[in-house]
Amino acid sequence: MAEAIRQDQQRQALIDRLGVIRRRSVAHQGELTAEQLLRVPSFGGWSVGVVFEHLCIAEDSYHTPIDRVIAKAAPDARAATAMWQPSIMGNLLVRSFRSPRKMTAPSIYQPALQPRNDVVGEYLKRVGKTLELLDRAGSLFWQKVKLSSPVTRIIRLNLGDAFEVLVTHAERHLGQVERIREAMGK
Repeated sequence: MAEAIRQDQQRQALIDRLGVIRRRSVAHQGELTAEQLLRVPSFGGWSVGVVFEHLCIAEDSYHTPIDRVIAKAAPDARAATAMWQPSIMGNLLVRSFRSPRKMTAPSIYQPALQPRNDVVGEYLKRVGKTLELLDRAGSLFWQKVKLSSPVTRIIRLNLGDAFEVLVTHAERHLGQVERIREAMGK
């Protein structure tokens, strides 16, 4: 099981990591043509645009439940100094995203092979939404606020797990985007 960390420190680390995610995503938005976004790499798999489409779908699936639990939860004076620790399932999910092994996305996260218009810009809006949710969640005791995984109601996460899953998932796929770009010579 992962070590406990002060919740305010974890929140700041997530905000910092999202800043890096935003900068990396903006770089892709400004450097790739529409054709390059759709080009499937020679080694197979998803194009850069499809990876960003997948990220949009995944973010959307978490934002609504996170928004709901934040709206219902009462502020807790202990939140600023509370210790946060991932749940067993949250820890397993995050560890799987950090693994270099290939994974198959659950069916609810399977993207269309034709991503939405301005898919990187749309993803950047979702990064902004995650930052807004983190801001709103600052006064809550994450360990006590629970939600179900969008994939299956059997998996219960705490609020900190949900944020960590979103950020680690994005980091994994931005690494994938960079490998695809490298293979394209971009």
